[in-house]
Amino acid sequence: MKLKDEKPKMETVPMNDNTLKRLLLILTKRKKLDEDFAAYLQRVMVAKYCLETHDIWELGVVITSAYYISYGFMLVYYYNANGKLCVWKLFKAGDIVAGNSFLNEEGCLYHVKIFKGTNILEITIDQMKEGYVTVPGMLELTKRTVASFEKRDFYQFEALRRGGKGCVLHLYKENPGLLPPGSLISDAFLASLLNMSEDNLQRLRAILISEGELPNKRG
Repeated sequence: MKLKDEKPKMETVPMNDNTLKRLLLILTKRKKLDEDFAAYLQRVMVAKYCLETHDIWELGVVITSAYYISYGFMLVYYYNANGKLCVWKLFKAGDIVAGNSFLNEEGCLYHVKIFKGTNILEITIDQMKEGYVTVPGMLELTKRTVASFEKRDFYQFEALRRGGKGCVLHLYKENPGLLPPGSLISDAFLASLLNMSEDNLQRLRAILISEGELPNKRG
C-alpha cells in the first residue's frame, strides 16, 4: 500500500495536452495505433504534481500505477544486506516508469522516491488491463515499450558507471535539473548511482566546476 500521511504529498492537476502528445510520440514510435488509443489515454490518465519529496511506493508492495514524467525526477533504491544504500535507477523528464512489480503484479524489490516539483501522468494496472481488452494493439505496444527499457537502462548504466570525471559530467549534463548541487537530490543518492563515495563525487564535481566544464547553478 502507499505510504499514508495526513498532509497530502501529491496533488491532482489539470491535464496538459502537450504532455500527453509527448507521451504519445514516444509510444507510437514502437507501434502505430489508431485514435482510439490516444482517446483512451486522454480519458484515464491523471496528471499529478509532487508537493513534497517522498517514497511513493515502499519495498515489498505491489505497485499498481505506472508513470510518465513530464518534469522532474523519480528514483529507485534499496538497502543491501549490509544496510548500504543502493540506487538502481534515476528517471527524468521523458521517461516511463513501469517495472516488473507493476507489469506482473508482484511485490517490488525496492523503494520508489518522487521528488518535489515533479509532474507526472499516472495510469493504473486496472486501466491498463481494460485497455488491453478495449483498445486494439495496446497489449502489443506495451510489450514493445517494456522491451525498449532494456536498451535505455543499459546505456544509462554504462554511462554512469564508467567512473572518473566523465560519469559525473554526464550525470549533470543529462540532468541539469540536479543543479545547483544538493538542491533537489542529495549527494548520498547520486554517489550511490555512480558507484562512488560522496567525497569522490564532491571532489570530482568541484574539479569540473573549477575547470568550467560544469556550472554551479542551473542554466
